[in-house]
Amino acid sequence: SGNGGDLSKKGSFAVKESGTYRVKYINYEGCISDDAKNDYTLTVPTITVVPTPLKSQLSISKDTAICTGTNFSVKSSITTGIQWFRNNQLVTNANTGSLLVDITGYYKVVTLNSSSCKNTTSDSVLIKINPTPNAPALYRDTVNYLVSNAATGNTWYKEGIAIADTTQKIKPSIGGSYTAKTTQNGCTSAMSTPYYYLVTNIINLSADEFIKLAPNPLINQLNFDFVVMGYQRLNLEVFDIASGTKVASQPNLTAGSKITLGQLSAGTYVIKITSNDNKISYQFKMVKL
Repeated sequence: SGNGGDLSKKGSFAVKESGTYRVKYINYEGCISDDAKNDYTLTVPTITVVPTPLKSQLSISKDTAICTGTNFSVKSSITTGIQWFRNNQLVTNANTGSLLVDITGYYKVVTLNSSSCKNTTSDSVLIKINPTPNAPALYRDTVNYLVSNAATGNTWYKEGIAIADTTQKIKPSIGGSYTAKTTQNGCTSAMSTPYYYLVTNIINLSADEFIKLAPNPLINQLNFDFVVMGYQRLNLEVFDIASGTKVASQPNLTAGSKITLGQLSAGTYVIKITSNDNKISYQFKMVKL
C-alpha cells in the first residue's frame, strides 16, 4: 500500500484511509509473490456529523405524564432527516419533527446521514400515559351521607359550583343537586350523574304533627307516615318532574302505609300529598333509583 505500509496479512481488511493499494500473497512454501500488477485506488466516504439533538432540544425537557385521550405530541428541533424510536424500536413512518404519543414508552430521535444511515441519537424521555378514571357513582348511605364510589381524589360540586369538600363522603346541610369528579394520577374524570339530595323528608306541621316519606332515594318501596290532627287518611300523587305528567296515585292512605313504586323509571319525581278537602297540600321531591 502506498499509504498504509504493511496493513494486513488477512484475505480482507477494513480500509480507513483513502489511497492506492496493491496485494501480495505468501504461498504454502512461505514464498512471497511479486506485487500485484493492478493498483486499487480506494476512497473512504466522508461522513458529515450533525449536532446531536439532546433532550434540551426536544419540546419536552423532562419525563412527563399525560392522560388517556390527550392529543399530545413530542417534538424535535431538528425536523428533517430524522427517525423516531420508542423503547429502542423504530416507529414506522415517523420521520417528521413531531410525533403523536399514544403509548407509554421512552421516546428518542435519531438523525440520518445522506445514505439514510443512523448518525446521531438524542437522549430518551419517558412519556407515561395514565388512564382517565371513570366518572364516580354517587349514592346516599343508611346514615344519610352522600358517598362517591371513588375512595380518593374527589371534588364535589353543588349546582355545578365546586365546594370545599374533597372526602369520599359528605353530609350536605343544604338540599340540592350534587355532582363529583375524581382525579387519579393527575387525570380527572368526567362529571358524575347529578344526585338530588334532600336534607329532610319530613314536613313538620306543628310540634306534634308531621308528614314523612322515606327512603329518599327510593328503589321500589316508599314508606308513608303522618300525624295530622283531624285527618285519618291522605292522598298521594306522583308526577314526573320533567314533563309534569302524573305517573302514579294512591288515594285514602292511612299512616304507616307502604307504597310500591318499582314500576317507575329511574329519575326525579314530585310527590304531592293532599287531603280530600284540599286543606292539606304539600310536595316532596323524590329520587327513584
